[in-house]
Amino acid sequence: MRLPCLALLFAPIATIHAQDLQDLLQQAGGVQVTFAEDDTPYAPLGFTGSFRFEVHNYAGDQEQKNSPMDIFYAFTDDRMAFRPTSPDIRDKVTTVFDLKEKRMYMLTENAKGERTGMKMKMLRVNVDKGANDGAEDVQVERTDETRTIEGHTCRKYLARSSDGHSEAWVAEDIAFDLKKAFGRMVSGQRAQQWQRMPYGQGLVMEMTWWKADSNERMTLTTHDLRTGSVDETVFDTSGYTIQDLTALPVFGR
Repeated sequence: MRLPCLALLFAPIATIHAQDLQDLLQQAGGVQVTFAEDDTPYAPLGFTGSFRFEVHNYAGDQEQKNSPMDIFYAFTDDRMAFRPTSPDIRDKVTTVFDLKEKRMYMLTENAKGERTGMKMKMLRVNVDKGANDGAEDVQVERTDETRTIEGHTCRKYLARSSDGHSEAWVAEDIAFDLKKAFGRMVSGQRAQQWQRMPYGQGLVMEMTWWKADSNERMTLTTHDLRTGSVDETVFDTSGYTIQDLTALPVFGR
């Protein structure tokens, strides 16, 4: 139960090469990870809005290096964008996905205000069985406890598996499905288990995850939630010097 798996997986793509990401995932999860061009049929996301995840990692009471990380997300039916920031990310990097055209843009603005970018084929991550493969039994409890967070009535969920346990507050009234947004980019024999989220439709507003047999924990809080509309400038590629790499083979294969 690696949470929030998909939400955090794609943040490093904006800052490291795919081959590096592939190596890191294989070392961390004991799985075989490759990349391929996304050829899945277009399907509308069914959600328009934006929000920001604030993620902290701790060992005991000590916050870890490169924590916290903020990840800003924006969605329309046919576009997605995210922008991670953390103590070790110096440039403003935004990754934009055009779900209809199957293209992704990595847009970078440095400290001098210089804007550059890359246009690439949209990638699909293939996750196959590896040495540490095995079914992960996640026990989920949807409790009767509720509380209001940013004007939304949130339901308390508890989840437990072999690698840890979590407590989350989910705004079930928000028609957002994280797996639908990012799950289309994942395939392979281990995809269903690897991308597993223990909560149904809705947006996780607060969550704490405790790693088993360890003093490590992760907290996630959602801020600046906006539904029904989005700031269109986040998808705007004008003003950037774009290098078109769509004719090249998919890297990281």
